[in-house]
This record gives sequence, structure tokens and C-alpha cells, in this order.
Amino acid sequence: MEIENGYEFNRKTVKNIVKNLHCISKVLHSYKETIKIADLMEDLAHFLKHYIEDVAEFEIEDIALFETLFSNFNTWLLLSFFDGTNNIQEYDSIIANNVKDIINRVNYKLDKDFE
Repeated sequence: MEIENGYEFNRKTVKNIVKNLHCISKVLHSYKETIKIADLMEDLAHFLKHYIEDVAEFEIEDIALFETLFSNFNTWLLLSFFDGTNNIQEYDSIIANNVKDIINRVNYKLDKDFE
């Protein structure tokens, strides 16, 4: 997955990310070894869909959180297909932390807006 608009998010970009996360999650749910990541991607998709307007306003440093997630997820996928799922467990927690960082950033921005 790539962020198509460079260092600018908009509603269309976030919708595409949500759509792709749903598709990825659906495929990953087919394999018992990848259900944890499938659940993470599905949860992130639902979260982003709910907060689409807030995510669409992300700044460059916030977008970097997505780039980190997608980079780690890409590595996870490559390891899954070339090394087998036995070698991807360490990435489960890395990807979980990447997802948590994105959710925390959105929540921080929401809390900041209420102050």
C-alpha cells in the first residue's frame, strides 16, 4: 500500500486506505496463522472510517505513522510468503504498536481539539 498523494492526506486517500485494509483483512482471515494481523487491520479500518475527517487532516509527521505501518506490514507479507509464518511473530507486536500509534495520534488530536 502506498500513500498516493505524497505528503498530503484527503478524504479520498483515507477512504482508499480503509477499503484496502478491509480487503487485506478479508484475505488474511483465511489463514489461521495470520488472524491476529487480520484483526488488527480490520480494527484499524473501522477506526479510520469512523474518524475519516480527522485522519484526512493529518500533517506530514502524522502521515509518517502510516508509512511506518505499511513498511512493516510489507516486510511481514514478504516474510510470510518467503520464509513462512513461523518467522513473522516478531512483526505481530511491531505492527500492533504501529496501529496503536496511529490510533493514539488520532485520539490525541481529538483531545487537543476539545481543550
